[in-house]
Amino acid sequence: MVNNLKIITVPGDKMKGLFSVKMRAAQGGPHEKGGRHVSGAEKIVAAEEVEVTVARLVRRALHHAHGKPDFINIKVVELKEPPVLIESLPVYQLAVRDDVEGREAAGELLQRAGVSAGSIKKALELIGFQREEEPGLKGAAVLDARTGTRLDDPGALGLRVTNMDLTARGAAHLEKALEEAGLRHTRLKEALVLASKVARAPGMVAELCFSDNPGYVAGYVAVPRWGYIRIPHFKGEGFRGGRVFFVRGEDYREGPFKAFLSEHPVLVDRIAPIYPPLGIKELLRILKEGEGYGG
Repeated sequence: MVNNLKIITVPGDKMKGLFSVKMRAAQGGPHEKGGRHVSGAEKIVAAEEVEVTVARLVRRALHHAHGKPDFINIKVVELKEPPVLIESLPVYQLAVRDDVEGREAAGELLQRAGVSAGSIKKALELIGFQREEEPGLKGAAVLDARTGTRLDDPGALGLRVTNMDLTARGAAHLEKALEEAGLRHTRLKEALVLASKVARAPGMVAELCFSDNPGYVAGYVAVPRWGYIRIPHFKGEGFRGGRVFFVRGEDYREGPFKAFLSEHPVLVDRIAPIYPPLGIKELLRILKEGEGYGG
């Protein structure tokens, strides 16, 4: 199988007494009062690492490519339950010539995964291709994969996925894998951790995401039974991005779904393979077989 999405380890005592450290930074005041998002990050660390982690995240906020913030929020909370350890989704790279081809390929992948054409259109209307100065979602929208109906609060700014990170072992292995794949200087690390948690949410069919950074044109489609599919060209420069979760409407329960994504702590401890670029036809053939490379 490509990825069985099972929890790989039952946490022991070393997974207790950990802290979640979150950073959000904006210009023009807090996000909740209309501030423009500049930077955000989070870590799960032991008590003795909290102080240095806070310093690193503040430094990241103050020296971000999006600009200098006038609002930085740091939140440090001890985890109420130990995190579970999981394996990352395998990473496939899609070879596309431009953003038009990238969006067409994303649409085909999503439909093969069980998302209707109407739902894909709704998703792109909801999150897609706004200029940097235009307001957008701060989190993810949740859509019924079949009907396109928005299942989260339409007046909200989207669902945020939090309480996730890599273990030290997972981080070291992922850094090596990214280096070998020529992807070290991409934003894949944070995105893969998030997508690997999201894939385990109840009722999840697929995720579509492209970067909110107007200068970063990549995006991805993640499907629990396949993996994480990186699309290097998804939008033109100067446009914002967003994130949509497509779920099985008949299985969707807002409480458990939201609680898992925003509260349940998860650490990626093992790294699945990162495969070289493929055209859409070859990729679809491999995904249809359900065995991945070397299967």
